Amino acid sequence: MLTPHRLFAWEEAFTAKLHQIRNVEELSMLRWSGIVSALFQFFWTAIPFFVSLATFTTYSLTQKEHLTADIIFPALSLYQLLSFPLAMAAGIISATLQATVSAQRISEFLDSGELDSDARKVELPQQQHEPLIPAIEAKAGEPLVELKGASFSWSTSQQTPTLNDIDLSVGKGELLAVLGKVGDGKSSLLSAILGEMHRCKGDLTVRGRTAYFVQGGWCMGSSIRDK
Repeated sequence: MLTPHRLFAWEEAFTAKLHQIRNVEELSMLRWSGIVSALFQFFWTAIPFFVSLATFTTYSLTQKEHLTADIIFPALSLYQLLSFPLAMAAGIISATLQATVSAQRISEFLDSGELDSDARKVELPQQQHEPLIPAIEAKAGEPLVELKGASFSWSTSQQTPTLNDIDLSVGKGELLAVLGKVGDGKSSLLSAILGEMHRCKGDLTVRGRTAYFVQGGWCMGSSIRDK
């Protein structure tokens, strides 16, 4: 078995990319996250002490009465009661920020556009309860998948179509292999046939139901060996 990155000699490029992400970007982010977290923990833990120090110092400088135990101990008890809410304030702020970001992402997902229902034309036989095999249900001489001058894009705001002027006809019993480099549009073509892209122009007709198996990323065979 040979993975695609090994097959196309992408090992060094992928290794450099992984090292860049892990050793530079991720470690830098974790370092700053640890520093900020430690500072916040120290800040929220030390607040009761600094508040007590500032209060008693201000009282001694502004008041003529002496600072006695009947003033100090009730104040310390009050500060001790307030230490827990102050310590929880940091967690509340962090949870609020995370909830805000999560709500924004969910909102963007729910408000995103639906799939284009007119991206393809699907012709099914009248008897829906019977098992459908497209190669058998299609009429003689009628292609199962037919594209005529079809152009597709991933979004309606995309200026240049991802697939442009595609003419394709797959008949009964045919085995079709689409070959090309990375980024040539092989997966986009399958997505267009499945109705997951926006049709800009042309026609796409699928006769019968389709079955789709996601690529596994492996190349298997006795003639190819991982050396």
